[in-house]
Amino acid sequence: MAIDNGFKLRNSFIQMEKLLQYMYLFSELLPGELQEVYGLVNPLVYQPKEKVVIEGDKGDSFYVIQQGTVAVSFEHPNLGTQVVAQLKEGNFFGEIGALLGKPRTATVTATTESYLMEIDGGELYNLMESQSRIGYKVMLAMTKELAMREEKTSGELRETRIENSRLEKILSRTRK
Repeated sequence: MAIDNGFKLRNSFIQMEKLLQYMYLFSELLPGELQEVYGLVNPLVYQPKEKVVIEGDKGDSFYVIQQGTVAVSFEHPNLGTQVVAQLKEGNFFGEIGALLGKPRTATVTATTESYLMEIDGGELYNLMESQSRIGYKVMLAMTKELAMREEKTSGELRETRIENSRLEKILSRTRK
């Protein structure tokens, strides 16, 4: 990983501002408030196969992909490395761990040359504390996102239980 002083599109505040605005965390911020967040951005470049974050490590910052692609994976005790997602330009990761101090739940690896905007969770927290309007908007957005994720996960779990129940019935019939 290298900090790139010639970071592609680095001076294109409008593009970076739009990327930040697409993040649910910052979607309600006004342009001036987005500029405050933009001031926290640390531009980084990762090469293919280079790890951005590692599962289990402390989550102290999060990332917005400005250009490139990354793979999200986790280690399964029986199956080994499992890739669960591919992220690209405009996607982001690590925001919950960065703001709540939780360990990384996955490893993220660059699959192409990737230009990322890193935002330190502690610095964002300090900004939210000193600029209460920004803090309120970010925390409200996070609350909404977590509620939506919980609802989705509950639905998926319900579907999985129904499917498991059906499979158990089929298996019990075939055993007879």
